[in-house]
Amino acid sequence: MGQYILRRVVHAFFVVLGVVTAVFVITNLTGDPVQLMLGEAATAQDIERVRRELGLDRPLYVQYLNFLSSVARGDFPESLRYRGYSALEIVLDRYPRTIVLAIAALLVSVTLAITFGTISAVKRYSAIDNVVMLLALFGQSIPNFWLGIMLILIFAVNLGWLPSQGYQLSPAYLILPTITLASPGLARLTRLTRSGMLEVLNSDYIRTARAKGLRESAVIFRHAFKNAAIPLVTVIGLDFGVLLGGAIITEQIFQWDGVGQLLVNAIYSRDFPVIQASVLIIAVSFVLINLIVDIMYTWLDPRVRLT
Repeated sequence: MGQYILRRVVHAFFVVLGVVTAVFVITNLTGDPVQLMLGEAATAQDIERVRRELGLDRPLYVQYLNFLSSVARGDFPESLRYRGYSALEIVLDRYPRTIVLAIAALLVSVTLAITFGTISAVKRYSAIDNVVMLLALFGQSIPNFWLGIMLILIFAVNLGWLPSQGYQLSPAYLILPTITLASPGLARLTRLTRSGMLEVLNSDYIRTARAKGLRESAVIFRHAFKNAAIPLVTVIGLDFGVLLGGAIITEQIFQWDGVGQLLVNAIYSRDFPVIQASVLIIAVSFVLINLIVDIMYTWLDPRVRLT
């Protein structure tokens, strides 16, 4: 187990390094951030002075090595837009809001998907099964930005039941963005739960459990669902990482003040340190989630070899 985790950690390190390197190169090829910061009225002397203060006059490889050194020490560069604040400090201040939204969306999608998928499998080819599969197909087909706009139009503008935008410590502000963000994962997990349960319910050990006189609820949840949940764990773990990164569009639609909105604003203003810190935090989170999923996978199914 120890060697397996060590190999996964080393692999994760190179994945994060690759992501950070790609983002560093791409962001530095998009233009001069100093010109954007100072505006059109800035003189050549002002631009040169600020570039020298920020270290942007140095060769690209020197900037890259300095950035990696700062990251290794936990000393991120200062934000180009929010002067006086570390890029990592700004990102970590917004990150809990993105985590709250992602966790809420994951809980909604997992709870409803397991419920609907299991019922659909047990009631195979019934009216309930057809309705659930139709809704799942609809959920996977519609873009979440369109769904978010429609939810705002119906529940905020027309009915006035919920706020349309903003971030506050109130469940009312969480409902619409949660539904928007959870919709694709809910549809995907529902279909996966149904197919997994159908495969397990036709197994010999399920027929044996029923022949022993066990209650149907015990057969379904104690025996069938545990084995059907093995692929679900993998997808749920990946979905959580996708939710952290995919919350960018949802946060923009609902003006949810999280890392996604911060990243978009940083791209517009070419705030390279904030862009790099945001992507690094999201990438590290995604890799850590995958590592946890791998460990849980071996716990659920001891037959899986630690390779």
